[in-house]
Amino acid sequence: MTVELTISAEQRFNEVLFFYSEYMTEREVEHVNRSVREALNFLSRHPRAGAYEELISIGKTRYRHWVVVNLKIIYYIKSDTLWVTDIFDSRQDPSRMKG
Repeated sequence: MTVELTISAEQRFNEVLFFYSEYMTEREVEHVNRSVREALNFLSRHPRAGAYEELISIGKTRYRHWVVVNLKIIYYIKSDTLWVTDIFDSRQDPSRMKG
């Protein structure tokens, strides 16, 4: 299955990495980045592994989530593509999730 990140998901992930770089070592930030990339690779092979995300629902689209490190990956499956719509620190207010 193909994994695609929306522009906003890519931007949000970059913002998280930038924020982390203020408080973590370069090695720790690279570990977070690598962990997320590995999780996306895992999800490409096991797209239904993530639990349903009950906080957001738009029409018939059922969103799922996968947590890695402290980051929550929000995604949905359409045809043969796994669309990542958000990647954010799960310690934030859930109302900030973007579907």
